[in-house]
Amino acid sequence: MNVLPTAQEYYDRMRLRYRELTGFEAADASDIGIRLRVLAQELHTLGEQMTQAYGNAFPQTAQGAALELHAQAAGLTRRPARCAAGILRFSRTVPGPAVPLPAGTLCLNREGTLRFRTKAEGKIPDGKAYADVPAEALTAGPEGNVAAQTVTVLISALPGISAVSNPTPFTGGSPSESDEALRTRLLETLATPPDCANGAYYRAVSTRHPGVSSATLLPRHRGVGTLDVVVVCSPGFEAPQVVAELQEEYQAAREIGTQVLVRQAEPLAVEVAALVVTAPGYDPTAVASHCTAALTRYLSALSIGQPLLLTRLSGCLLEVEGVENFRLLSPAKDVIPGEDQVVVPGEVDVGKVAAL
Repeated sequence: MNVLPTAQEYYDRMRLRYRELTGFEAADASDIGIRLRVLAQELHTLGEQMTQAYGNAFPQTAQGAALELHAQAAGLTRRPARCAAGILRFSRTVPGPAVPLPAGTLCLNREGTLRFRTKAEGKIPDGKAYADVPAEALTAGPEGNVAAQTVTVLISALPGISAVSNPTPFTGGSPSESDEALRTRLLETLATPPDCANGAYYRAVSTRHPGVSSATLLPRHRGVGTLDVVVVCSPGFEAPQVVAELQEEYQAAREIGTQVLVRQAEPLAVEVAALVVTAPGYDPTAVASHCTAALTRYLSALSIGQPLLLTRLSGCLLEVEGVENFRLLSPAKDVIPGEDQVVVPGEVDVGKVAAL
């Protein structure tokens, strides 16, 4: 690919040509010198615009909004950022009369950096000490994927409530789809146009559904003429509804003689434990919390059938600022799920030690 000349290179060439044609030098401060410099900058800008237009003309090299237009022509859209979802447990010290829990109740993680809110109304029943309410992070993206027992600060005033926590991790938060990920999906679609007679069709239908975060196909899993579409539903969506919608669409468009079954992937919960040595000058509690969040994010991002690798767990810990050394206690080896299983975070425990 030819390298685009700089504005200075254009200017030098024009000054040289001017001297060849007239026999005079075009001084930088002269009228002709200023005109040549302005023209050189315009030529360079035009070249940049033409290079960008050429790149955006093809899906292999297009970027940003131009890539989205190519994707729209193929029936695809960029996947938006998603908020992590989980459960908030509101409790009181002494059981008593029922306490309502309004939707939209706000809470913070213990560091005070992330806000979470309840998505539905709840109630601590009469005589009970606590109640669990579905909630989501207010910040879209992986930042909202936090470990269990880390959302502990109640912002909204709730009479009678003494504490809040999250008994399980918040998971499912993801950034908006990158250009490279969207380009990969687009090129796969263009290479194998989906129709009701090939696997690309079934994969395209499931992956474009907003309630599906991961999907895989299992041909002949139940015998000849059968196809299982195994999906992982995104946080915040009702799994039975997502499965029913996909089943209805496949049933209407499947080829004759094929039995299509949409089902959820079997979750394979994995407990992770580690010991961490904090570098001097860092808060051990904060470092351990960041390690727990990093491990939880990695586990939550695994797709159907994707193995959990110890090297990746180690990489998650090494990337946390303030970690001087660590030891993985569990799992003892890589975890290889079945073809219709997905690894999900179980208990993630990061302990603090002075030395290993």
